[in-house]
Amino acid sequence: MSFGKTATMKAVRPKKGGRPATGRDPLVQVRVPKSLLERIDRWAGRFEDMDRSAALRCLFAIGLNRSRSKAATVYDPKGSKPHPPSGRTPQQAGELSLVGPDLPS
Repeated sequence: MSFGKTATMKAVRPKKGGRPATGRDPLVQVRVPKSLLERIDRWAGRFEDMDRSAALRCLFAIGLNRSRSKAATVYDPKGSKPHPPSGRTPQQAGELSLVGPDLPS
């Protein structure tokens, strides 16, 4: 018995596993309380054809592009400790601008 490749056999490429990539941006997973998800979904419902992912991207951009004249203390929606401003400028913190052709300014 021979277990080698014969003249009639084709070389077969092994299949890649998993779902093919659907976008160019990295996937980020985050745990969000149900009450906050409901608020996000209600906000997204005010716009035509907006899904939750698009709503989150818009809300992130709105929050990150807000006026920088007064630093805000941020509270975790799960009720943990407040996160006061660090006192660093955006440049010191390495912050990038999110203003672009596909994001609200």
